[in-house]
Amino acid sequence: FTQNLGPKILINGIKEMWFVGEMNSVDGDKLLKGKENGTFLVRLNNNRNYVLSVVNKRKVRHIRIHENEDRHLCWLKTTKQFYSVDQLIQFFQDNSLGLQDREYTTSLKYPVYY
Repeated sequence: FTQNLGPKILINGIKEMWFVGEMNSVDGDKLLKGKENGTFLVRLNNNRNYVLSVVNKRKVRHIRIHENEDRHLCWLKTTKQFYSVDQLIQFFQDNSLGLQDREYTTSLKYPVYY
């Protein structure tokens, strides 16, 4: 994913509103602090890994989006795999993040505009 952002983040040539590009966790916290549960963004960390940052139980959480060696599949903590970051986000907009970790009680509801 990190070598080829285009097909994974761009849909019909348009950047998804939830993707903020390169951003550290401190700046992600600033964008999300005080927002409603389910508010989220996807960013690239300093190592160029995708990270899902989300408000859960009024706290900002950062979840690394893992990818396999050939960068064709991605996942959070579960065995459920997705072919793109967009597909992962769409799934968790309809389903609770609790499916991947009981600590989480929200779905992805409100993308951050950046």
